[in-house]
Order: sequence, then structure tokens, then C-alpha cells
Amino acid sequence: MLRFSLLSAGCALFLAACGGSGETGHAPGNDADPAAGDAAASCDAASEDCPAPDETDSPASAQRFEARGNEPGWLLKIEGGELSLVWNYGEDELSAPVPAPQKDGAVTRYALPDENLTVTAREEVCNDDATGMPHPFRVSVDIRGETLKGCGGKPAALLSGEWMVEDIGGGGVIDNSHVTLSFSADGRLAGLGTCNNYSAAYTLGPEGLSIGPVAATKKACPPALMTQEQKFFQMLTKTQRFQIDETGALILSGGGGARLLARRAG
Repeated sequence: MLRFSLLSAGCALFLAACGGSGETGHAPGNDADPAAGDAAASCDAASEDCPAPDETDSPASAQRFEARGNEPGWLLKIEGGELSLVWNYGEDELSAPVPAPQKDGAVTRYALPDENLTVTAREEVCNDDATGMPHPFRVSVDIRGETLKGCGGKPAALLSGEWMVEDIGGGGVIDNSHVTLSFSADGRLAGLGTCNNYSAAYTLGPEGLSIGPVAATKKACPPALMTQEQKFFQMLTKTQRFQIDETGALILSGGGGARLLARRAG
């Protein structure tokens, strides 16, 4: 098997993900922002899905990058100044010092002429062909006349930032109402549910995404807005996977037809 971890989802290769699970509900108390309370993330610092604290946004300064593919299984790692590749289900492997990256727009390349090896990582959503999990880079490895194809980077990099929700369960959103999602690298999700601020932990695993429990402030709003907010919270906690579609929209989906569609704010 193979995997790859570089830095960033904007310029080069960066990755991150974390955890939590549970169910929806308003937290007891007043209208204080729940994100300011006990927001301990369920991110395991030893997990490959958690970001290193000193990772940056440039491929040239990448400290860790992983990519992998299937049929045949392969795994590429760039870490600690070393580039390692295992392919053909572990039958072949090599390790060498990391060469200087070559950056050309959305493409980063690493070449080792002595090993007849070229690694190409393109900043483009890539869905793992075994699990369907989206990754921020499409990766190809040309090694000794053979071409290996797969995905690289942390899926969490695709979630990071703020999103505006445009559809809740196929019913759109109420005109002039605002529903937002903001994923952070420490495994926390926060935003506006329609009326109330909310926060939750999220867990991003090898094959899916889970969110919850949700804690929210207790501001009262007109019934239609409160109904929309409760529906949104219910959809969040039913999330099982995410996708980035061809237009760049984020789709969260889960059991019972749960589906949220959002686009990047701004």
C-alpha cells in the first residue's frame, strides 16, 4: 500500500485531520459561544491524520508527504529528508535523500535520475479508487519504466476554511438566512446554525467523516429558522462521508438521505 504527505492544500502539500463523535443537542447554559468552552479535540497527535505543528504551505519546505495507490499497491513517503517508495505490494522498495522539488504552477515534481524515478503531484481533487476518500493531490510515480497512479495529501486539507451552506437535505435554505461551516486543523467544526453559534468535533478516518456531538447557544428565533437549524444539526450528526464536486462545492452525506451542500465563503 502507499501513501504520501506533503504540505498544504493551497500551494503544495499539507495535511491534517482529527476526531469526535456523538449526537446533536443544545448545550445547557447561556448564549456564550460553545466554541469558547471545553473544545478539546479528539485528534490523536500520533495519528497520520494530525498535522505536524511546524508544517508550512510550500512544497519546497515539505517535511512530510504521503501518497498511495492500488492495483498494484504502492506507498510513497517524503519525511525526515528521505524519500521512500514501496511498490508491487511490498516486493520492491527504494529509499534516497529527497531531491529539490520542481514547482510549476499546480504541479510539483521530484526526480531521482539515478533511480529512474519521477514523482509528480498535481493540486487536484483525487478520489481514492478503493475507498472513495477525496485527497488534495493527484499523484503519479514513474519508476523504472512503470507508472503508478494514486492520490496524495491529507483529506482534511480539502475541508479547511469557512463554507456557506446552500442546501440542507434538498430543501435549500431560507432566503437571507446564514448557515456556515468552519473546519479547523485541530479537529473542531464551528459556525452559525441559522440562529445560534455551534461547535462540534469531527473525525476523519480512512473511509469516512463523522461529526458530533453538536453544542450550540440557546438564542430564540422565529419558528421557521429554528426548524431549519435543527434540521441542519441533525444532518451534521448523520454525516458519514464528504465529497468535493466538479464545481468545488463541499457535499456532506450520510444515512437516511442526509445531505448538505456548501461553497467556500467569499
